[in-house]
Amino acid sequence: SAEELNLLQALAQIVAVSLIASHRSEVEQFRLRQLNLVREVSAQIANVLNLDELSLDNYTVKVEDLLPPKPGSFLLDQVALNVKGASIVSNTPITASVSLRFNETGTIAARGTAKIAPLSADFDIAVTSLDLRAAQPYVEDFLRLGIASGAFSTTDKVGFQTNDPASPRLTFAGDLCVTNFVTADQVLFKEFARWDDLTVRG
Repeated sequence: SAEELNLLQALAQIVAVSLIASHRSEVEQFRLRQLNLVREVSAQIANVLNLDELSLDNYTVKVEDLLPPKPGSFLLDQVALNVKGASIVSNTPITASVSLRFNETGTIAARGTAKIAPLSADFDIAVTSLDLRAAQPYVEDFLRLGIASGAFSTTDKVGFQTNDPASPRLTFAGDLCVTNFVTADQVLFKEFARWDDLTVRG
């Protein structure tokens, strides 16, 4: 009958509206779940890209350079590294320091701050009693000289900046010192040059 047909049509409309509403609700919930997932992943990425502090202490590294005819060998021990505030999602200054002993005699230390944008850095560097005999493999390619002894020391302030094109990008101020430096002529087998104490200030 017409009444039954009208009732069926009304029920069909109600069911259709309910299905549409249910589908919209599911779509909305899906969108919310995806949004929450994106937020969680973003938070995890931010945690990775923001490093509150990284600290290493008393590490040892042995390096051997096989490129020269006579390989160069370097022992870096008592290595200590500390980095604070490293981030690529903010422009807060990064504080860093590193120190190590070189070939069991000399020491190298650097401490300062850096920024990512614009890229800049200011560091104090100190090198004490670096044994120059470690450079022998690299000297022999150019000169027939043997480094019998010598120690290199320096205290420097090094700066680097990229935001002002009119200013020097790299600045250097400090003292250099070479002590007990003796070289020998490897052809004539006699002493070639000697410096008891050579200091350059600037």
